Amino acid sequence: MVNVNTFVLTMMDHMNVHATPGYEIGNDGKSCEDVNECTLENGGCDHNCTNFAGSYNCSCREGYMLQANGKSCVDDGSSSCSDNNGECSQLCDDSSGNIVCSCYNGHNLSSDERTCVDINECTTLSSDETCGPHVCRN
Repeated sequence: MVNVNTFVLTMMDHMNVHATPGYEIGNDGKSCEDVNECTLENGGCDHNCTNFAGSYNCSCREGYMLQANGKSCVDDGSSSCSDNNGECSQLCDDSSGNIVCSCYNGHNLSSDERTCVDINECTTLSSDETCGPHVCRN
């Protein structure tokens, strides 16, 4: 017997349930539930991961093109640092053919690889390293 979401094999009075790729065996041991591949390392996608029943797909942000491996994104050449600073909140470098954002000292690049976030040195360093006996203000 074949179910849309499971393969059921009967052998010598016992039943083995095997989930098809993109599904896992449910808590009842009989049904299959969709696996959200996007929750584990963004499905391996460089930019966007979209889960759907039994599988997922990757897509790229505007100005990027999906590569043949279906996961990697490269600059499609349509955007540059001269166009809205490459969408970088601080520093932009497009000399390699790809837009690479970076930040001024005292800031870190956020996970979107575009936005710089202030580092609060008052909470990350000891008072001796930042202000000595003075009051630290970020």
